[in-house]
Amino acid sequence: MSKDETEIEALIQAKGLTRPRLTPQEVDDTIKAETYTTLPSGKVMVCELTLRNGFTVRGEAAVVSKANFNEDVGRKISRENARNKVWELEGYLLQQRLYDDLLEAVKTERHACSICVWMVLQDELEPGADDKGLEGWMREAEQRVKNRLAHHRTEAPLPQPTPGAGFCWLVEEFGPEGNSTGRYMLDQGALTTTTDVHAAKKLRRWQSAGLRALDMKAQHKGDWRAIEHGFGVGKP
Repeated sequence: MSKDETEIEALIQAKGLTRPRLTPQEVDDTIKAETYTTLPSGKVMVCELTLRNGFTVRGEAAVVSKANFNEDVGRKISRENARNKVWELEGYLLQQRLYDDLLEAVKTERHACSICVWMVLQDELEPGADDKGLEGWMREAEQRVKNRLAHHRTEAPLPQPTPGAGFCWLVEEFGPEGNSTGRYMLDQGALTTTTDVHAAKKLRRWQSAGLRALDMKAQHKGDWRAIEHGFGVGKP
């Protein structure tokens, strides 16, 4: 890293420009070997840099008059020209990584959005569901997307349903020891709680209860889970 690059790097750090970028040191770390060749004309020096993955780049330094050719100067200039090509290649790789991360984020968001919007529409069909109107349901879907995105990489998989019918799902809070705290989700829109298990919101689908558990965790913190209980689905 040259003196000018060191000063520029210090200025960048001082201004807090820390978003993804290449540094001179990262470029230099990519270079694993270098060779120099003077062409038969005696006027051209070629520097070949071998990168850590085996790829090679070349830079040249040339003079018009052979009498002006100097090996030390030729090495310095040809290496600088070759190194500039490494900057371009590494810059492309960094941009590609950022692009791939963006595609993955978009894919994740679309998946979460599809699930959450579908589940909101399913909840609207639940007996006794609040009439939120189109705007209300879409706002709820948006919030669910945000909750799901915030937890999708750290949360355990949604609970699987127990075979058989005649049961419903409650969203229930558990303590650090793994025991129920006796708190349940009361209202799936306002995300309120109750200690009366009979008053708790009863859901027909484990998928809906699992997503509601994520909502409750985002709203109230703690360990909220979708738990199957022995209530008849049709009972209030």
